[in-house]
Amino acid sequence: MRTVVMYSRKLYYAHRINFYLFKIAEIGIIIVLCVHWAACLEYYLPLIVGKIFGPNEKSWIRSVFGTNKKTKLTLYFECVNRAVTSLVGSTHFFPVSTFEDMLLNLILSVIGFLGFIYLLARLAQLITTFNSTRKRHLKLIQQLEQYMKHHRLSHPVQQRLRAYYNYRNKKGFERNEKIIDYVSPYLREELLQHNYQQLLNNVVMFKHMPKTIATQLIGCIRSEIFMSNDVLVRAGTISDALYFIASGTVAVYNDVGKEICHLEDGASFDELALLMENELRMATVVAVENCEVYILTRVDFQRIFMFYPDIRSQLQNIVLASVEKMSPLERESSSTLSRSINISSILRRKSRGDVSGSDGTGQQ
Repeated sequence: MRTVVMYSRKLYYAHRINFYLFKIAEIGIIIVLCVHWAACLEYYLPLIVGKIFGPNEKSWIRSVFGTNKKTKLTLYFECVNRAVTSLVGSTHFFPVSTFEDMLLNLILSVIGFLGFIYLLARLAQLITTFNSTRKRHLKLIQQLEQYMKHHRLSHPVQQRLRAYYNYRNKKGFERNEKIIDYVSPYLREELLQHNYQQLLNNVVMFKHMPKTIATQLIGCIRSEIFMSNDVLVRAGTISDALYFIASGTVAVYNDVGKEICHLEDGASFDELALLMENELRMATVVAVENCEVYILTRVDFQRIFMFYPDIRSQLQNIVLASVEKMSPLERESSSTLSRSINISSILRRKSRGDVSGSDGTGQQ
């Protein structure tokens, strides 16, 4: 049971399953396992006693209920039926003659009573949590309705605002922020590393970064929600942040408005914007659906790496070396797809030796 619950919790965290659905499924798994164990005891205990003390004709396993079952499946269902009957305290519906049957059914009746109390407590806790969360959400929606009415917002804007707050409530943003803010610094660091583990694994720059610096950068990351048709970045603007798509899908368009591709969960773009200044984006990125996006700005990146100039130079060389290994076609694709920045100009600047550092003076 411990193993099943542990792996179900890993699935919950990995795939972000609905909290209440997960809890109901967890309780269901516990009930099914308990009934299965009780059914196994109903079958094996009489057999063990019969092997030790000799067969007892009064045992249910040797009665018509046990001997008439032609397949193992029908015999198993008979054991499940007896187990459930014992757990709910209704053993008077079938005869119990032997000592082992009486003792087992007595124990199962007590376990069933305690399990029923446990089940009620878990369900009551779940309902209380659901009601408190729902009340907070309804209070927020009520305030939102008053705000929209006071400012006389148009109907499309009202619809988008409602969808935005419903999505935030579904994802539990307020709850997550409160939990992270209230815990100790060490535990906060562990939670942030867990939440942004996919970012650390997918972005090349973070893979070559010391853990202490990566932890500081993670503390600067902010999470934002973009609704359908919201523009994340626009072609022709200066790249100033790294974007990582935590969930959702975005569409990438070139500078003439032609759609290039879609980016989904785990994709990132504008990574070089953390290292290079005054570079113009060559693509526009638009949300296709509701998206959760992690954003790390160059200002925060430079503020932290102000104390680590050597490491910053190494990261810059690693990223530019990966760009140099690309073919011309790959560079063009990378510049408009995932980087959204003019890689060709960076390579020319690097060949001249004037790639600027964090302060824009040419020092690395």
